[in-house]
Amino acid sequence: MAGIDCALWDLKGKIAGVPTARLLSETPQMRIKLYASSGCMYDWRKNPHQLIEEALGYIDMGYKAMKFRVGTEWTWDGVTVDRYLGLVRELHQAVAGRMELMAEGNQRLTEEDAIKVAQELDRLGGFGWLEEPIPADQIDGYARIAAIAQTPVSGGEGKTTLEQFRPYLEKRAYDIVQPDAGLCGISECLRIGKMAYRYGIDLIPHSWHNGLMCMENAHMVAALPNPRYLELCMIQGPLQWAILANPPTIEDGYLILPDKPGLGVELAENLEERFPYIEGHYAIQVQR
Repeated sequence: MAGIDCALWDLKGKIAGVPTARLLSETPQMRIKLYASSGCMYDWRKNPHQLIEEALGYIDMGYKAMKFRVGTEWTWDGVTVDRYLGLVRELHQAVAGRMELMAEGNQRLTEEDAIKVAQELDRLGGFGWLEEPIPADQIDGYARIAAIAQTPVSGGEGKTTLEQFRPYLEKRAYDIVQPDAGLCGISECLRIGKMAYRYGIDLIPHSWHNGLMCMENAHMVAALPNPRYLELCMIQGPLQWAILANPPTIEDGYLILPDKPGLGVELAENLEERFPYIEGHYAIQVQR
């Protein structure tokens, strides 16, 4: 249903002869601030400081924000929350205020460790949010962390309807909601955002899987009352932009929405031949 909804918004824009964002809002933001989303290639055993090298590279590319993950499985190498926070402090020092940082927990922390991480992020400053630190179904745990932390707590990338978000909003379990237009549809994302704003909560979408879904999220973000960021996966490979015949312009950390009807992009030719289906997980998985 999400795919159909996004396709219909693209078609409606093409029929009207205007970008989809201009159908969604009278005053859309056509220049969308990106955050570089990665920090998931560093290995605690081999080279954890690859995280810092990666962040400095994104600064050189013009990005003003980056989200990073918690690295390879901690139990493989005896990593503790204190060791993780040591690396976070090094990263924060290396960035030196040139880039906003966001910490992604991938639901891998305990509530106790999540509070410890949140308090250190508060102390350091310069962090946009702490994302999904504990398992997603622990609403009360999220509410407790959000109540303690000054750094915003975010989540919800796996949820697809307003009704799934509603209890999190009512319990103040999130400071930022992160639905994905590619999973919810543009229409439902905007419904979620409208409800979130009533609680004083921003919407900053999850956007990870490919360039077309990125554009769907971009038009949705452009129509928000407070369009803060769009996530851009930095390790997607050819499915990021090679699937599009006319990828959008990215300059100085911003995505420029095309002044063309609909989503403003078209699929490249012969995609099935160029990128045949391969059985298995979409990501490279490390096992030890």
